[in-house]
Amino acid sequence: MTDTENASTERVVKLVESCVGVVLRTFYCIHDPQFDHWMSDEPFDGAIWTKDPKRRQEFSRRREAEAELMEFQDWREERAQEQELADTTPGEREAA
Repeated sequence: MTDTENASTERVVKLVESCVGVVLRTFYCIHDPQFDHWMSDEPFDGAIWTKDPKRRQEFSRRREAEAELMEFQDWREERAQEQELADTTPGEREAA
C-alpha cells in the first residue's frame, strides 16, 4: 500500500453561523469530505463518524480541533500497526 492510499482526507474546518449577515458564532469541526462525515464525540473505536451535523463535535479553537485530529490519526496508525503485527506473527499452532 502506498502513502497516497493511506492518506487521510479528514480536515479541520472553520464554520461560521450567521443570521442576516450577523455572525452568531464561529467554531471548528473535523470533516471527512471524501465520505461527507463529521467527527462526533463518540470514542474512536465507536461510532465516531456521523452524517448528522447536530451530532458533530465542535471546538472553540482550531488548535483544539487539530490536536483531536492528530490524536485520532495516531490512534488509527497504532491500530493498523497492531493489525499488521497480528497478521505477520505466526499463531501458536503454526509455531508448534
